[in-house]
Amino acid sequence: MFGPYLIGKVLCDCGELADLDEEVILRKKLLGKSVECRACRNRRIAEELEIDNENSESSDNFYSDC
Repeated sequence: MFGPYLIGKVLCDCGELADLDEEVILRKKLLGKSVECRACRNRRIAEELEIDNENSESSDNFYSDC
């Protein structure tokens, strides 16, 4: 991240080595979350946003039919 933090290397599920702040790595492990490289994280966030947009569009259509 930003500042003089210790950087750790983590192996992502895709096989890429990611350089992350050691505090982020520890926090994610404590929360039981997987540690991701930037590409996997960006892909996951894009998929989540797409699902949210689809859900909001379907709810908008539901109310517009009334």
